[in-house]
Amino acid sequence: ARILPPPPRDPEPEGLWTWQKRRVLLVTVPVRLHQDEFLDMASFDERDLAGRIVAGMPTTRIDAVRSDVRRRDAAARVVVGLTTLLLLVLMLQGLLKPLNELLRAAQRVGAGERGVRIDVSRSDELGRLCSGFNTMVHDLEKTTLSRNSLDKILASLQDMLVVTDRSGAIMRVNLAAESFFGRTS
Repeated sequence: ARILPPPPRDPEPEGLWTWQKRRVLLVTVPVRLHQDEFLDMASFDERDLAGRIVAGMPTTRIDAVRSDVRRRDAAARVVVGLTTLLLLVLMLQGLLKPLNELLRAAQRVGAGERGVRIDVSRSDELGRLCSGFNTMVHDLEKTTLSRNSLDKILASLQDMLVVTDRSGAIMRVNLAAESFFGRTS
């Protein structure tokens, strides 16, 4: 057996001790003279001390384990971060696709296209918005006359009809107005 110098009474922080220029983690357990009693550290008296059991481990092993844990922790954080980023991108695409479809459909309706519908495959707020858009377009079709229908109605009127803009410039006239003013279109 090897006899080691006694451990210091006040070890360095975290139980570290320097021995032969190496840092060692020490765990010291006092041994009492009377083994039949439970060791109560609150009532411990130095006179009852038979000795100490000292266990030590070089910090090089601890440092290697710490380094390995840090590497694994960093790798896990990177994986979690990339996974989170990927999920956010997928969720954003799932949200933006129907919104872009709704925007394109609104532009088509604004350009005068009739019969525009959006496929409603969702039951959330976005699905209700698309369904409301389809209802609005349907109602708009029922209440809006096409240009051809309007021309037919204007041509069939027996009375004069002149349509002007805000400044008073003539935009449109029907056949009765053309005959009255002696002008043809």
